[in-house]
Amino acid sequence: MARVTALDSAAMVNQRLLSPHPGVGRDPAWIGSGLREVGLEAGAPLLAEQHPAAEALMERRHPLTGEPLVTAKVATHPRAKVAAEPLLKALQQTAAERATTVEAMLGEVPWAQERFARLVRGVRRERDRHRVPIADAERLAACAAVDVALAYDRDLLQAARASRRARVVVRNRGFDLGIDVPKSISVLYALADEQLAAAMEDALAAVEGWAGYGLRGQHGGGRWARRVPGTGLLGWARWTVAAWPVPGHVGDPFLGAHLVLANLVRGTDGRWSAMGAGGRDLYRHAHAAGALANARLRRLLSERHGIAWSRRPGTSAREIAGVPEPLRILFSKRYRQASAAVAEALAAAGPDGRLSFKQRDRSSLWSREYGDGVASPLENLRASWRDQARAIGYNPRSVARSCLGALDGMLARPAPADIAPRMWQRAAPRTSSTSGFSRAEAMALVLGEVPDGVDGAADAAALTEQVLLGSGAIELPAREGDHLSNSQRYAWPWRHAVLSGRTEDVSAPKACEESGITCLMIGQASLVSSEMCASATGRTAVFAASVRRTSL
Repeated sequence: MARVTALDSAAMVNQRLLSPHPGVGRDPAWIGSGLREVGLEAGAPLLAEQHPAAEALMERRHPLTGEPLVTAKVATHPRAKVAAEPLLKALQQTAAERATTVEAMLGEVPWAQERFARLVRGVRRERDRHRVPIADAERLAACAAVDVALAYDRDLLQAARASRRARVVVRNRGFDLGIDVPKSISVLYALADEQLAAAMEDALAAVEGWAGYGLRGQHGGGRWARRVPGTGLLGWARWTVAAWPVPGHVGDPFLGAHLVLANLVRGTDGRWSAMGAGGRDLYRHAHAAGALANARLRRLLSERHGIAWSRRPGTSAREIAGVPEPLRILFSKRYRQASAAVAEALAAAGPDGRLSFKQRDRSSLWSREYGDGVASPLENLRASWRDQARAIGYNPRSVARSCLGALDGMLARPAPADIAPRMWQRAAPRTSSTSGFSRAEAMALVLGEVPDGVDGAADAAALTEQVLLGSGAIELPAREGDHLSNSQRYAWPWRHAVLSGRTEDVSAPKACEESGITCLMIGQASLVSSEMCASATGRTAVFAASVRRTSL
């Protein structure tokens, strides 16, 4: 499991430096090949006296000299903004009364035409949540000869106008990429200490390749920013060995790492800027980074300790085969506590109530306040864990012996043709049929299907390419100006559909005349879009009856 948290305040940065977490393991260390640009060394301990340097990095200042590296971006203060939807409705209503269009009312004013188009897109995307600066609203209304008071009441206008010149600094100081490992590895974490660090280093190196670049020029409004390679990311790593405790117990074994990365990168052109699309590529690759770290950990533990793996029923997680399920359940108290808090919130919401992801996460975090946040020495934690295992009938030494050397030689990697169907099955419930899936998403799915793990990011990328090519996935047309990493998007037959060049097994085929591709429809499958046909010219697509719509 992997997740990204934006660090948008000094308090969030300090929390990751001072670390109130009671299960923090080894000392934090500097990470990122970009540290050499500011006179710091990756792998060196992050000492207490270096905390000001770490804070400076997050402020986009040189950690040694304090010199600003990136000019802070300012934007209109939220108090000086108004909802966009009332303005759009007022413009459209006036245009209807005048028997014309809003575009015609705006005349041949380039700014007004472009700003109105952005307004329409914003309202379509965000509806009543989209807001515009009061200065833009007044100027746009004036260009259309419409009184802005038709859209807003007097008090709201007065309040927004009073803050017209107010500005706020817009920035994410950095990001926290949290990567967890399966519970069985945490139970036997004494085996994984060095291997965990190596796996996280490999994951970081991959993230630097995916998100460690900068952009030059303006992006948006028909203009495309230019991608510039970076010299590496900058930040530090924190390690955890125990979860937050629940009342009456020490924290359960819980191995993980937090890669705290500054939203900062130096391009090969010598300029500093925000990392890959302002951190967007970090979010896009979070699952791939977590999957890569766990796949590397499986490979290292298998090679060095003969660990065998089994898939946890009902999930894609791979656990150490010799760790009994009752032990995994025993050492998941924090998970059970968080689940109970979410269930309580669901019950309070009523029979028809639902919780968003943020509400579930908030309920889980609130439950953590009931635990004892006092850190325990590692030897005390281990003694408690051994006692708990014995209390339910397991001898810690016997469990460890059953895990070590259980694997006789390395596991054979499944063939790409065998990985593809399982990848589709896992992706179907969460992948939109209208947008396909990206190479970054495919990589995370593929890595979950290899029990033997991988040698590194290059091995993961090559395997993903083999699975995509061998599965018949259709690469969709590239989006203009797309500068993101692994952004190629693919379409696969939804659910149990297959791609095939054979026609003899198909009943009632129907020809799709677009782009000359033969689209063979089974049952009640509906139309295939022209974009897909154009991207698959010369191939034959066969769709199963469960397909409702393949609009890509």
